[in-house]
Amino acid sequence: MEKRKTPITIEFTGLPNSGKTTLIHSLDKTFSKDGFKVKIVREDSETVPKEIPKKTWERNAYITLGQLKSLIHLSF
Repeated sequence: MEKRKTPITIEFTGLPNSGKTTLIHSLDKTFSKDGFKVKIVREDSETVPKEIPKKTWERNAYITLGQLKSLIHLSF
């Protein structure tokens, strides 16, 4: 099989306590056993400044841009 040069990104969303983290760690183990390199990029809402209220598009944009920055960093 030819080695893939571009990364695959999978994003998970869902209700709290719906099993997202459990599923992600299960997939991590499975993919790693199959020889894939896995990098889990976590949403870190603790980095959002306190001035940005919860449940606003500004907060979501801040978090999303931080995740994109992490993904760009991983690809270089």
